Amino acid sequence: MWDLNNYESETKVVEHMLEVVWSKVQEDEKAERSTGYIEAFEPRKRTVHKIMEMLQHDEVAIVGVCGMRGVGKTSMVKYVGAQAQRNRLFDHVIMSVVSQNPNLRKLQGTLAGLLGLKLPEETECRRAGRLHERIMSGKRILIILDDTRGREDLSSIGIPGRKELLRRNSKVLITSRIATVCHSMGCQTTIHLNALSEENSWNLFLKEGKTYFDKLTDDFVDVAWRVVRACAGLPIALIAVARALPPLRYNTDLSLWNEAALQLTSYLSSYSHVLDYDAILLECMKLSYHFLGSNDAKSCFLLCRLFPNGYNI
Repeated sequence: MWDLNNYESETKVVEHMLEVVWSKVQEDEKAERSTGYIEAFEPRKRTVHKIMEMLQHDEVAIVGVCGMRGVGKTSMVKYVGAQAQRNRLFDHVIMSVVSQNPNLRKLQGTLAGLLGLKLPEETECRRAGRLHERIMSGKRILIILDDTRGREDLSSIGIPGRKELLRRNSKVLITSRIATVCHSMGCQTTIHLNALSEENSWNLFLKEGKTYFDKLTDDFVDVAWRVVRACAGLPIALIAVARALPPLRYNTDLSLWNEAALQLTSYLSSYSHVLDYDAILLECMKLSYHFLGSNDAKSCFLLCRLFPNGYNI
């Protein structure tokens, strides 16, 4: 797959691989599966409350959650789904990744399988009809469609319309990077998810990196802050970098941390006016790859690119 003759060096091959890997990585990737930080930060708790409030609204059937890549949309809706089921707001919570150029048959099969339904039908239309019947025969189903990139016709998937959903006390929760996508898919309300504040970014970074600064000098604190700010408040970036770097202790060699800070901050300096958050995340992924402990670990990381979007590795 990777013809070395097409690259200037092995380093260029690895960089290309990393870019391809990142294109495959979704926000439900391992680094973002941790949802514990949501309870720790007041702005995130308020967002959870807003979503839960909308899911319990008698006249709201479709709710959107919008925000840039890496901001924590997947973690948020997974957390909300778990809370809703725990609080017995819904009997079933089912979730599927839509992504770009979605495979409709696969999407239908995933949702149906989570409801205990098999779809032997060949045509997408008949499969949609069967899924529609199953949803309408039940009650209180929360359907989460994650990472929706463009307008998808819910009826072609097999998801009932607003009035039908409300009759069965069922709801749809959609995540997207683009607010207009949520609007085009019929979301009656769209809740925006923002990046973490510097204070919350710092606290998340310390928690994930298992770092304590009580007895450390200002030099240690300064280099850690440089790394944190470079992650631009994106939870997936903060978690990936914090777990990749060695924990800061009084006897830690700061050279690796200085190298990381230099790599990230030098990149950010070229984007002084408008931040490219996708590119920031790619830089953080490159950094976490660079600090993997062994060649086997790096090979395993690169192997992940063979899996399709939304696949649970």
